[in-house]
Amino acid sequence: MNSIRSLLILLIIAVTGCSKKTATVENKDEFSGKGYTAATIYMPEGMAGCPFLIKTTNFTLEPLNLQEEFKQDSMQVWVKYHKEKGMMSVCMMGDIITIDDIQHRK
Repeated sequence: MNSIRSLLILLIIAVTGCSKKTATVENKDEFSGKGYTAATIYMPEGMAGCPFLIKTTNFTLEPLNLQEEFKQDSMQVWVKYHKEKGMMSVCMMGDIITIDDIQHRK
């Protein structure tokens, strides 16, 4: 009886673990398919006056409108944005952007 119970528990754990992995992949496909970019929020060290920046695989971005809840170093996010033209950068570390939408990424 105990072996059947143990087998059932292992089966439930295996099924639950597989469904979580699938959900993560679907989440990635869902966001990237809608024009979002995977990125990381970071605060450059030793750069007085520089705001939080957003780092993607290829670019560093200076957001004009990063919400307080996202101002955490190393936070993983999905971001949809557009570049601003004709604006001067304070930090000169990346393109100046306006965030159209931003979501937490796991």
